[in-house]
Order: sequence, then structure tokens, then C-alpha cells
Amino acid sequence: MRNVATLVGALITALATASPIQYASFYQGGALYHMVVAEVDGDQVSAETRCSQGLVPMRSLFSGDEPVAALTGTFFGPDTQKPIADVVVDGTLVCQGERGSVLAVDWFGKVHIFHPGFHQELDWFPYRFALRGLVRLIEDGRIVPDPRSQHFHDSAIWGRAQRTAVGLTQDGKVVLFATRSAVTLSQLGYAMKGQGVQDAVSLDGGGSTALFYRGQMVVSSARRLCNIFVLYERSPFDNAYSAHLSRVAHLQAEGVLKSIGQKRGH
Repeated sequence: MRNVATLVGALITALATASPIQYASFYQGGALYHMVVAEVDGDQVSAETRCSQGLVPMRSLFSGDEPVAALTGTFFGPDTQKPIADVVVDGTLVCQGERGSVLAVDWFGKVHIFHPGFHQELDWFPYRFALRGLVRLIEDGRIVPDPRSQHFHDSAIWGRAQRTAVGLTQDGKVVLFATRSAVTLSQLGYAMKGQGVQDAVSLDGGGSTALFYRGQMVVSSARRLCNIFVLYERSPFDNAYSAHLSRVAHLQAEGVLKSIGQKRGH
């Protein structure tokens, strides 16, 4: 019986280890960081965004489709209860505000981080999900937070605060970070780089800081939210993906897709 129990325990551990989305935590500089690491290569993980028409509890943004992990999204206006920057959900631009860095997911499920200029209009056609209005944190392995140069004016952004962030490792993993500890952007950047992150952006923080993982609020938000970044253990190659490929093929046949690319500079 003991041998059977040992084998069952080993099997459970192996299955858990095989999961493409994993949680871990670590201390650095006295601050406790929570981290969710996702293997997004292949067809096992789908990274997506969710957005509501007003401020709601984080769980309400799941719409009955609970993800494996969820993280606070981009900044929002307390009065308007809407994001102050671009948000793309399932290929549709649902909010607009041309500022800040971008966290985007293309139609093939690959996650991108890039830094367009202030008020630079973007062609969102290649992306299924996206959050803009984010603060550049790590670029090509260099810790380079500079909110002022990105036209952020709230001094709380570059002070000490609770933080959330998303990063990409050199081998393509997506890493979600959250901390209740009051840290600066640079401290957050060093903590992320120490975990192998090469490119990263800081999302909304302070009282908005929240991280959900496998049914539990690892870090609970002190306020309601209107947009989040989520991870599912499922293929990104669904019916919407197939429909997009058909749309691309049609536009290419009509010569429209090429003209859009030339117009937008892509």
C-alpha cells in the first residue's frame, strides 16, 4: 500500500510539474514577489485580455470563464471607470488612448512587448489582444524605467508602491509579477531580471494590485478593476483564430491587406 501511495504521489507531482502555467514566490531586497510563469510556445496556453464597461471585482471580469491566472491590467480613470489607453479584446479596439508601452498577443498566441511613441496610432489588425498605457521597465535586458519620457505625469508611478508587471524571458516564457511590498520601478525591474526576464512592462499598481491563480486571490485588489490580463490552459487556435485566417486570406486576395500595411507603416 505504501508503494502504491508513493507512486500516486509521484504521479500527481509529475502532472503538476508538467502544467504549462506555474506559480512561485521569492524574496529580494526584503520584498515578497509573486510570480506566474507560462510556457506559451505551442498550443497549451492562451494569453488574453478582459475589459468591462465599468469597475467591477476582478472575478466578475472572468464572465464565467475562469482563467488559470489573472493580473491587473492598464491604468483607468476613476471617474470614467474606463482604461485611459488602448485595449484590444478579441481583435476589437474597445478603448482608446494613444500612450505608453504595449503588451500584445498576436493571432498565433505569441506575446509581444513594444514601445510606440506618444500619440502614435497603431495598426491592431495583427493582434487579437492588447493592453497599452503601460510603463517601460526592461528592454533588451536593460532596466530602463522612465515614466516621464512616456508622458506619464502621476508621481506615484515612479515612487514606491505595490506593483504588477508582465515580462518575457529569452526563451519566450511569459511571466506575471505582483507584490504587495512598496517598491520602485527599478527595484521591480531588478527582481524580474533576476528571474530571467529580458523585456517587461509595469501595469497598474497601488490599490489596483491583484493576482489570481488557480481559484485563489494570491494578491487581492483594494479597489474594483475594469481590465485584466489572463492566462488559460487551452489552445489559442480556436474558431476565432480560424475565422481570422480566412479574413486575412480574403484581404490578401483583394489586395487590401497589403495597402493597410503600407498605410500604417508595418
